[in-house]
Amino acid sequence: MEASATAKAALRIAVELANEGLISKKDAVSRIDPASLDQLLHPTIDPSAKRDVIATACGLARRRLRRNRVLVG
Repeated sequence: MEASATAKAALRIAVELANEGLISKKDAVSRIDPASLDQLLHPTIDPSAKRDVIATACGLARRRLRRNRVLVG
């Protein structure tokens, strides 16, 4: 598969080609880079999902700014 295709896209394309009879199932499997399948085995985060902020790094940054006398207060 093309290097710019994600693992999910490469898998989808290979399956579609095999289902349409354009390539064999064996060829479809051989088109997928085994190392890229690692991407598919891990859960992904839905980019449109609602997010709740549970922590920020402001405390550490604020202390550094105070130490460097950039921030007064």
